[in-house]
This record gives sequence, structure tokens and C-alpha cells, in this order.
Amino acid sequence: MNLKPTQGLFKFDFTDHHAFLGVSVDADATGVRDRYKEIARLMHPDSANWQTVDEKMLATKIFSSVVNQSYGQISKAAQLQEQQAMLELVAKRIIADAGKIDITSSAAQKLYQQSSEDLSHVYHELLKELTLQQYALLESSTEVTGNISELNLVYLLRKRNQASRPPLANTNSAINKPVEQNSVETTTANEVPRSAETAKNPLQGEKAMRRAEEYINMRNWTKANVELREVLKDDPNNAIAHAQMAIVYYRQNQVTMAKMHINKAIQLDPSAPIVRNAKQEIKKMMSDTPTASKSSTTAGKGGLFGIFGKK
Repeated sequence: MNLKPTQGLFKFDFTDHHAFLGVSVDADATGVRDRYKEIARLMHPDSANWQTVDEKMLATKIFSSVVNQSYGQISKAAQLQEQQAMLELVAKRIIADAGKIDITSSAAQKLYQQSSEDLSHVYHELLKELTLQQYALLESSTEVTGNISELNLVYLLRKRNQASRPPLANTNSAINKPVEQNSVETTTANEVPRSAETAKNPLQGEKAMRRAEEYINMRNWTKANVELREVLKDDPNNAIAHAQMAIVYYRQNQVTMAKMHINKAIQLDPSAPIVRNAKQEIKKMMSDTPTASKSSTTAGKGGLFGIFGKK
């Protein structure tokens, strides 16, 4: 397993120690130490629920080769200050080539679209979501770390361009469109943002679910994601919404989030036809990827397919 991501700052031959630890680029030494202890508790054999010898060996490898090394680089205040200065230099160096930067993760895309006023708050909230998953599933840790580094990259570039967004190259044309609202969530075209009162209306949830299904049929994964998040915000135990969200996240190349939602859907209602269909569809999509053969061989060891449980 390659432990070094290829996204974000890593693409520029820069080792993003902040990303490996899952701490913000403006974290202080106390925050770094607290996060290190959190990861240590999560991955230690005495506290973790690793099911196989292979998992224990991989956890040890990740902790020693990635977590420990990064902590050694930024654990002290002087080291941290030096690393943050280097981050600023990297951002300054690559900002001239921002138009060649292709960001793929949904978190980085959301941060890119935020107003300058909300930039720091949204960055820290998105980072918090990613760090919850970073070392929970070992086979996805490199992917999540890459997403964190991509988030760091966008944050640094946006900070240097408070007045405007530097143009980025991306196949998703919606990323370079201006947004009017200041929240983490985006709204669909010509849609009035929902108030807290209307969001609690069951009819609103049904309408959001219908809109999500329409966007899924149109393969508009970004807007489907927005609608499903609205549903789950008010009804977090909606198995159908979790199943649909799993498909949407997988189509957005967010495998870790897809796993989370399909697991939740199965936990809530494993017999629901939509849940079973979503489970099978994700398995099929995974089997169609170039890494399928490798993943399927680890199924019996808690690998890629092991997360779906046994029927």
C-alpha cells in the first residue's frame, strides 16, 4: 500500500505533515499534540479493533512511517513555525500556476466556492469531517490524507487571494461558478434557501428526496449530494437516503464516505430493496475499477468488500 498521496500539496514535491496528522495549517503545538494522541489511541493494538494480523501490521506501518514521522517534524513550536512558513512559500510559488491545478475532492471544491468571510470557519469544519475518517479505515487513509492536503492547498491559495478566487483547472465546470450564499452547503439553481422551520417539515424532506432522485437520474452528483444532505440533516436514520448518498459519494470518487453511508443504510434497514440494490451497485462499481482484483483478494481479511458485512 502506497502511503504517500498524490493530491494537493504532495503533487508539488512537498510533504504535507499537517495532512498526515489531520491538523489545520494554522494549528498550534498543543493542537498537534492532541491530534497525535488521538491517532495513537485510535490505532494502538490495545484499543483498536483490528480483526486480522494484516490489519495490525498495516496500522503499525502507517503509525510509524507516517504519523510518528510527521509528528516529529511539527511537534515543537519552532518546527511548527518553520513548517508553516514553508507552506506559505509553497503557496506563493504555485499560485502563478493555479490555473493548472485540478482539484477533485468535494471538500476542496466546497472550500473553493466559499466567500472570504467564511473561509476559515468552513475550512476547519470540512477538515473536521475528513479527520473523523482518516484512520478509521486503514485502506482509505492515503485517499483521505490526499483530500486533506487538497483542502489545505485550496485554503492557502484562497488566503493569498482574499478578494477573488484564483482560477483552477477542473473538469467540473461548476467549481469556477460564483456562489451567492455563505454556508458550507450549496443550493440548487433558482431555489430559495430553506429556513430551520421549513427544513423540519416532512414534506420538505420528501421533496428533497424526489429532487435528489431526479439529479441522480441526470447524473448530477453534486446537486444530488446537496439534496440528500438536507434529508439526512432532518432524518439521520433514513436508510434510503443513506443508500442513495453512498452511490452519490462513490460517483464523486469519495470512497470513504460511500462506505460510511452504505454501512449506515445496511445497519438501519438491511432488507430494504433500495439498500440491497445500492449495496450491489457499489460492489459492482468497485469490481469494475482497475484495483478490483487486489481489493477482492482482501475481502476475507476485512478489505474493501469486508465493510459491507455478511448476509
